Amino acid sequence: MTAVVETITRDELLSLVDARRKHVGHFLDWAEEHQRGSWSMYLAERPDIKDAREAATLFAPRRISARVPKEARAKCSARTLR
Repeated sequence: MTAVVETITRDELLSLVDARRKHVGHFLDWAEEHQRGSWSMYLAERPDIKDAREAATLFAPRRISARVPKEARAKCSARTLR
């Protein structure tokens, strides 16, 4: 699936928001309710992010490696591969 990104002007954006103000209003009400409740929309405020960060310290770091074909290594300098 490929997303198409289209640049719009500020006026076009405001026109879209105006046309969808009922939906935008419902979303903002929903977001405020969840923000004040137990589930924040801000990642820094979410308890599961903090818990996951703490849990990650209990596991040994994983090493990630990639095999570079000989033909590609010949085209790269040693500095590039580090």
